[in-house]
Amino acid sequence: MKDRINKLFAVFSVLLVLVLLVSCGKGRTGKDKTKPYDDAESTVEQTNVVTEPETSAAFDSDVSELTEGFAHQTDLISEKYSTTGVQIAVIKGGKLAHTYEYGYSDTETETPVSADSKFRVASLSKLTTDMVFMCLCDEGKVSLDTDISEYLGFTVRNPYYPDVVITPEMLMSHTGTVINSMDFLNSRNNGSSAKLSSLLTSKSSFAKAEPGTYYEYSNFSVATIGAICEKVTGKYFDELAAEYLFEPLGIDASYLASKLKNQNLLAALYGSGGLSVSKQLSVASHPEIGQTHHLVQGNLTISAKDYAKVLSVLCNKGLSDDGKRILSEKSVSEILKSRMMYEENLGTGFGLVENRALLEGKTVYTHTGRNNGMYATFAFDPVTGNGIVVLTSGAQATYNEKLSAYDNCTEYIRLLFPQ
Repeated sequence: MKDRINKLFAVFSVLLVLVLLVSCGKGRTGKDKTKPYDDAESTVEQTNVVTEPETSAAFDSDVSELTEGFAHQTDLISEKYSTTGVQIAVIKGGKLAHTYEYGYSDTETETPVSADSKFRVASLSKLTTDMVFMCLCDEGKVSLDTDISEYLGFTVRNPYYPDVVITPEMLMSHTGTVINSMDFLNSRNNGSSAKLSSLLTSKSSFAKAEPGTYYEYSNFSVATIGAICEKVTGKYFDELAAEYLFEPLGIDASYLASKLKNQNLLAALYGSGGLSVSKQLSVASHPEIGQTHHLVQGNLTISAKDYAKVLSVLCNKGLSDDGKRILSEKSVSEILKSRMMYEENLGTGFGLVENRALLEGKTVYTHTGRNNGMYATFAFDPVTGNGIVVLTSGAQATYNEKLSAYDNCTEYIRLLFPQ
C-alpha cells in the first residue's frame, strides 16, 4: 500500500510541474505560438484575470521602466491586436521618461524587440521632413511664403488657378492642391525616369481647387518639400536630416536604412505586403539632387525612443531635452499652427494634426503612419510636455477617421491620457 501511495504522489508531482511550466511559458518578448491572438473577444476577457505583472525587457540607463500595471495593460492591448512587435516611448515634461517593448523584430530568428530596434515609420516621416525645412527657414535659406517655382527652377502652377502662387506653407499643410496623382504613385521607384519637373507640370497632379483653400492629404506635397531642401542646399535630404536633426539630438536614424549606424537593429515589417530587412537596406537615393522624391514622406527609420526626442523639441519650444537649440520658437509655433480645420475637430499643422477628437476635452497633436504592416502614431501635448510614440511592425487594426487614429494605437494612447 505504501509503495502505491508513493507512486501516486510521484505522478501527481510530475503533473503539477507540467502545469506550472505551461502556465509560465509565455514571456513578454513574444506571443504563445500555440494560440494566435486573433480573437479580440477572448483577449478582452483576459483583462479581468488577476496575474502577476511580468518584468520588462532591459531599458537604457537614462530611461526608467514603466510601472508594472501600465506594462501589463499594454501587454494585453498588444495581444488583443495580434501584434508582431511594438515599441512605445513615453514623454513626461518634455523629456523621454519610459520605454516599452513587446514581441519580435524578426520572427524567423525570434529576435525580441528592444528599446533600440529601428522601425520604418511610414508617414510619421513627414513631421521630421517639415522640421528640416523649418531649420532651413531659421537660417534664411527658404521661407514659407515664397513661390516654390523659385526653389525648384521651373514654374509650378495649378492649371485650374494659374494666377495663384503655391508656397511651401501650403505644401506642408496639405492645402497646396498638389495631390497623389497616378503619375506620382507609378513613379515610386527611386530609379524612375519620371522627373519631378514632369510630374509637377502635369495637370493630373492637381486638384480642381484654389491653392490655400482646399485640403487633401498628399505624399506628393511633402515629397516636393524634400526636393526644395535638396535644390536649395545642394545636399541629399538624408544628409540634411542628419545635419540638422539626428546628429544634434544624438540619435541613430535615417531616411535610408543603409545609413543607420547599427543596421543589425533594423526590424522587418509584417502585414499586407510586408517589408524584409534586406529590401529596406536596398533602397538608395536618386543619383540626382532634387529628385529624391520618394523617401522623405515615408522612409524614416528610427526607434520610438529617438522619435520621442524629436517630439521633445516641439514640447520644449525648439530646444532638445538637454537644452540644445534645434528650432526657433517661431518655427515651432508655425509647425503647430493649423491652417485649416478639415474636419470639425482636426486641423492641419506641418506634419501633424491638431486633434480635438481623440481625447475628450483635450487637444493633442497627432499623426499616423501605415505601410507594409506598420501601424504607428504619436500624440503629445506641448503645454504639459507629455506624449507617446507607438511603433508596431504588424497588427490587426482599423482606422477611425473621426479620431484620425488606428484603434490599436488609440488604446495605447488612452492608457497614457486616461479619459
